[in-house]
Amino acid sequence: MNVIRGWLFDNLGLKLVALLLALLVYLNVYTERPATLIVSFPIQIVDLADSLSLSGAVP
Repeated sequence: MNVIRGWLFDNLGLKLVALLLALLVYLNVYTERPATLIVSFPIQIVDLADSLSLSGAVP
């Protein structure tokens, strides 16, 4: 019985800090959302060299 009590209560403060850190890491990973930012702006083709050409419509 003393062996089990020793496993549970020896270094109790350190075990609680480790548990708290593990919980914080878990919550950080669980709640992490991928950030997506969509920006639209017009594109103009200016001064295109004669040796170059567009193969399709400008997106």
